[in-house]
Amino acid sequence: MAYITASRTPIHTLAYAQPETLSSPFFNTFVPLYLGLFSDEDAQGLVETLATRASATFAPDLVHLVVELASPHPLLLQIAGFHTFEAWQQRDGLLEKGDYDEIRRRFCTETEPHYEYYWQHPTADEQYTLATLSLAQQSQELRRNVHSLEQQCLVTRCDGGYDYPSAAFQSFVRQQPVPDVLQAGPFVVDLRQRLASCQGVPLSVTKTELDALVYFLQHSGRVITPQELEEALWPGEYIEDPERVRSLIKSLRKALGGEADCLATRWGVGYLFQVSC
Repeated sequence: MAYITASRTPIHTLAYAQPETLSSPFFNTFVPLYLGLFSDEDAQGLVETLATRASATFAPDLVHLVVELASPHPLLLQIAGFHTFEAWQQRDGLLEKGDYDEIRRRFCTETEPHYEYYWQHPTADEQYTLATLSLAQQSQELRRNVHSLEQQCLVTRCDGGYDYPSAAFQSFVRQQPVPDVLQAGPFVVDLRQRLASCQGVPLSVTKTELDALVYFLQHSGRVITPQELEEALWPGEYIEDPERVRSLIKSLRKALGGEADCLATRWGVGYLFQVSC
């Protein structure tokens, strides 16, 4: 006789949930199997197959849209596929850019509650790891959290590392308040490890450059005068030295690379840091 059970909670955790089960050999008879995400190829094949069964011919870019939105997640693929098929029917297969945008909008609206549900299950430390994913992978202490997140289908293996399953889920994570983490646009700052990343790539910054980036992120959208910046970065040792601030801004922009335009000069006033959501 064989039993198959399904649970979000690992079987060994359930085994210790109630004191009376500690002496039971029942849990020792189970072999844990983690249901992961589809591969990209399987996800694409599923979309194409189901579309064909419904007498719909999805163009390659339309199939790509479904997989891109949903990630290889079975439930999210179903949601993305439904809205795509509905739009395809309404337009007799002649979809335009505006239709693609509407599919994205409908998908994001419907999946928001699902993302919120997924977000509630990881521990606080796992949420911290998820928010700082590109940086957390460098920490031996956090790799266990990354592995747990993979089992929960919240991260996926990619090019020897880990990434978010989809851009839509990454965008959701970026909007969540997480202690010791600053998130704004392409930037993530791990205040606990004092590390920063941009577009998922770790930034090589000095201590002072990191402090400046944190201050700009905390005051994004407001012009910061050179004097204010000096007093924030070098408290108790303020000296009127415009060159020190200019040199810092120059080196910080260099460290930001392709996102250097986020830090703009307002001549005669100060500096403005702005990022798009």
